[in-house]
Amino acid sequence: MNEFHKLADRSEHLIVAINSFKQDNGELPNDLQQLIPKYLDKYPTTNMEAYPNYNYSKAKNGESFSLIVECPIGIVNWDKFIYESNEDYSRFSSSAERVGKWLYFHE
Repeated sequence: MNEFHKLADRSEHLIVAINSFKQDNGELPNDLQQLIPKYLDKYPTTNMEAYPNYNYSKAKNGESFSLIVECPIGIVNWDKFIYESNEDYSRFSSSAERVGKWLYFHE
């Protein structure tokens, strides 16, 4: 789980960039590409070979956003590492583990 603590720390610049975009533009970006080049130099990756991509989505009300890193282990396991900007993780079951402001969901 230590690698996910490190990922949470490395991801902080992405969260700051998204929040800065919202502050400057009055709304969240539609996708991460909108953060380049003003808020990020390049498209963000996790720097984890096995799980390189962030999946970004904003809530329908446009007030909050999610970052999800898909963490499959084998064929039938679909673990996820999740950041909810509103920190509301109530929809996830007890098979989840907090990692700072993030949540590791064991599926």
